[in-house]
Amino acid sequence: MLKGISTKEQSIIKNILDKYKSNYSFFYYGSRVKGFFEKHLI
Repeated sequence: MLKGISTKEQSIIKNILDKYKSNYSFFYYGSRVKGFFEKHLI
């Protein structure tokens, strides 16, 4: 699981992108992918 994204949210994203994966390439980037995401309280 990506840090900061629930399994349910990850499943929703995957279902959306699966519709387009045959025609497009997707790249993931950012703190959630790199593993240094932190929740901050405001």
